[in-house]
Amino acid sequence: MRTGCIEILSGPFQGQKHTFRSQLTIGRRSDNTVRLIDAKVSRNHAKIVATREGFLIEDMESSNGTLVNGKNIESHLLSPGDTITIGLTELLFSEKDIGKTETRDPHATIAIERSIPNPSQTLLAGQTTEREGLVLQRLQAIMRMNRAIGGDMDLEIVLEKILEEIFLMLGPERGAVLALNEDTGELDIVCSRARAGGNGLDNSLLSRSILNKVLEDSVGILVDDASTDDRFSLSESISLDKIRSALCVPLIRQNEVIGIIYLDARSQVKAFTEGDLELLISIAGPASIQIQNALYLGQLKRSYRDTIRALAKAVDARDPYTVGHNWRVSRLALAVASSLGWSAEELGTAELGGILHDIGKIGIPDSIFLKSEKLVDEEWQIMKQHPEIGVKMVAGIDFLEPVLPYILYHHEHWDGGGYPYGLKQEEIPEEGRLLLVCDAFDAMTTTRPYRNGLDPELAIEELRQKKGIQFDPMYVNGFITAWKKGTIMEALKEDNQEQQASRSLHYSKFQSLIISKDEIKQELELAKKLNNQKR
Repeated sequence: MRTGCIEILSGPFQGQKHTFRSQLTIGRRSDNTVRLIDAKVSRNHAKIVATREGFLIEDMESSNGTLVNGKNIESHLLSPGDTITIGLTELLFSEKDIGKTETRDPHATIAIERSIPNPSQTLLAGQTTEREGLVLQRLQAIMRMNRAIGGDMDLEIVLEKILEEIFLMLGPERGAVLALNEDTGELDIVCSRARAGGNGLDNSLLSRSILNKVLEDSVGILVDDASTDDRFSLSESISLDKIRSALCVPLIRQNEVIGIIYLDARSQVKAFTEGDLELLISIAGPASIQIQNALYLGQLKRSYRDTIRALAKAVDARDPYTVGHNWRVSRLALAVASSLGWSAEELGTAELGGILHDIGKIGIPDSIFLKSEKLVDEEWQIMKQHPEIGVKMVAGIDFLEPVLPYILYHHEHWDGGGYPYGLKQEEIPEEGRLLLVCDAFDAMTTTRPYRNGLDPELAIEELRQKKGIQFDPMYVNGFITAWKKGTIMEALKEDNQEQQASRSLHYSKFQSLIISKDEIKQELELAKKLNNQKR
């Protein structure tokens, strides 16, 4: 069987190779086999498929076309050595025979015939006993809940769906999911729910005596009538809140209680049965796994953010005159994007993009990066490589994929006079157009050894004068709108004290803060390792 190979010959991903046997896709979307961060590349630009005749490349109705050996094609049977041009990137095609002993594509889906009985058909095919009916009900409930929560990794959404399913199955008056606070050792409500029109629970309304019993003994508890139950009748919370029936089970992961599901009813004794308790215990098992997965993902994201902070500080620490630049640009980008109505997800990406936009400057020699005089042309050409260096540094980390356009395009100018590719107007991804305005404003208002920073009003006027020349008019207008609302000045005030304190230090003190290039590589390798573990 023959294997195809695509090698990237130009651009920020130069040198990368992608081997494939059945199909390879190329485009700007992150789910493509070969992703190209280029405004001239369509979301799904082209694909290469294996046929009996060989490997066939097909243009997928892209905006700017696909070239093979310099000629525009709709489809073309590739030969080894063919050069493919997509947007600004050149790719080289090659292939090899891996031998006839290996006949299966390891990435292909294998269909296996297997008869999986439907639980309801199995149990209802004959006369079901009461016990079998209870087992069926429990199994269906668990399957329904797993379907409801299986696709989500956001902890709050997972907990809300768990409670929603429990209310459908057991019909309590009130319910809550509590998590164990590792710092205080206390159980805190993270999600609560009540019947329509009812009030939810808060920490003061919960029966701590019931919760503590479940926490200490790691057992589920069914309370038929709390007012007469010797274990809990003297509890102040039960007396004050007039709790009658309660159901409470632990959420256990790796033999440790990580939380509790609590249900109660104030208007009815014996509101829950032994079967309800067994059902809730059955639900708690998969719920614990999903909650723990959501917690792990949260830890993973925090690890990524810690890495991001370390990388941003590494850039800041090299130059005492630009300390806080990345954070200020990030906050300015948030202010402008908010004024333009960006979604919460887009704002989160903009924040990270602002923090990391200059990460490639780590790869610029100190003799150039810290030079106080104007750079000569040769030095300037090296400095202009930092966007592509930055993309190479973080490429391959899924969590950071969305920020790549901020890193790569924040120096492209509206009139085509920017770098690294000289794109113009709509060719420049919107992330780059946004960040250029924010980056320029901060640069103009920052004091350097060879000049004082401009007054913000003067910097605003400079942005206005270069609107439609260097800057996208829409983002300049968005910046001015945010300025008039006061959000720009608020972002500057937040940083002012830290900025002044940092700049008063002698440069030598910053040397102790500088993270070495080896340490940076270690941080990135750790992030990529965590990323692979997530996969």
